[in-house]
Amino acid sequence: MENNIFGIVISFIIGNLIGSFLNVCIYRIPKGESVISPPSHCFKCGYNIKWYDNIPIVSYFILLRGKCRNCKEKISIQYPIIEIFTGIIFTIVYFRYDYSLFTLIMWLIASILIVLSIIDIREYILPDKLTFSLIIIGFIIAAIVGLDTLERSFLGAAAYAFPFWILYGFGETFLKKDIMGFGDVKLAAGIGAILHYTTFNRFWIFLTLAFVLGTIVSLLLIALKIKNRKDMVPFGPFIALAGFIMFLI
Repeated sequence: MENNIFGIVISFIIGNLIGSFLNVCIYRIPKGESVISPPSHCFKCGYNIKWYDNIPIVSYFILLRGKCRNCKEKISIQYPIIEIFTGIIFTIVYFRYDYSLFTLIMWLIASILIVLSIIDIREYILPDKLTFSLIIIGFIIAAIVGLDTLERSFLGAAAYAFPFWILYGFGETFLKKDIMGFGDVKLAAGIGAILHYTTFNRFWIFLTLAFVLGTIVSLLLIALKIKNRKDMVPFGPFIALAGFIMFLI
């Protein structure tokens, strides 16, 4: 019991720390900027944020109270939300797989999915460097296991991407508008490369989860008048969430 509590606490803290870095990725990757240099700074006054003002959750709510130490500009609530959310996701992965090499791999994959999801929500894009990273990770893991697994990984990438490619092509060809971005196709390919194609049922569950989640959230956004029927709703987060659920299964 004590080991479980210790593992949960450590996993949550690691997730918080990684979540702080993911915030940097979310803001800089769409702009084509380095995620390493320059150091974190205030977008308004350029003040370089000190290490003690970069402590996940604590700095935002206690030390800074949501404002830049130098110019008092309000800091987005997104920062602590992503840190907390990443901590929860890391804890869930630990709970499912304990501490293992697979847990570390899952933490990496989950981090990429979080960054992709938030960027898609904010910018309506899924950067190639992230979607292709998922595909490559899937192929590398499969290649280490064996040739048969690598074949299933390639098949998974193709099979999981195919329905989204059909929707993308249908919108482009017949409706002359995007009903599905090509980034969604590449994201689904990445999920498939990692999950592999084993059974049709597994593939069907993923597909059903993605579209059911997307439909429920879209209807909820319309009901709350956050979106109207003509507004675009990014689909990447639902593909990512469905993929993550399948990883846990």
